[in-house]
Amino acid sequence: MIKGLVGDFGYLTVPVPRVVVVLWLLGVAVLLAQAGLSTGRRGRLLLGATAAACVIAPIAFFVFVYAQTGYPMQARHYLPFVVALPLLAGHLLAERPRKRPLLPLLVVFVAAVLPAVHFVAWYVNFRQWTVGRHGPLIFTTANGWTPPLGIVAWVAITIAGAGALAAGYLLAGAAALRGTEERPPT
Repeated sequence: MIKGLVGDFGYLTVPVPRVVVVLWLLGVAVLLAQAGLSTGRRGRLLLGATAAACVIAPIAFFVFVYAQTGYPMQARHYLPFVVALPLLAGHLLAERPRKRPLLPLLVVFVAAVLPAVHFVAWYVNFRQWTVGRHGPLIFTTANGWTPPLGIVAWVAITIAGAGALAAGYLLAGAAALRGTEERPPT
């Protein structure tokens, strides 16, 4: 079920590699750790209560609602509950811009890993629809569906998009790091 939180949403999806799931969850863990370290007691209590609700709410939903249908529960059914946790962590980080001890680690992780994760997820889906799940890893011609402009053009566009995403993350991270170094006027 945890894999479903990242990119395997059930029927007719293309499952992403485990490494993508692990890296994405590691990024969320760093975000939560940063938020927990940078917020006050009230924020940590709120973060803990939200984490508990993210575990309890899907279980309660399954027991009281979904189990009666006879179908297995999928991650897409509890994703709306769980997404509250990283959103709250981001909000808590925005409240305390000067106290971010793990921010350099978060910036490097986000800038280096997340664009690669997005590209790999896109490529796995693209490969599924062009040469099939068991087709070659590297291909320039399609067995079935061919996108407009051809395969190479879309791979190049996606690599450029991942690069732009990394650059945006680095610029935003550099601005955030500069903000933590500045001292308020006395």
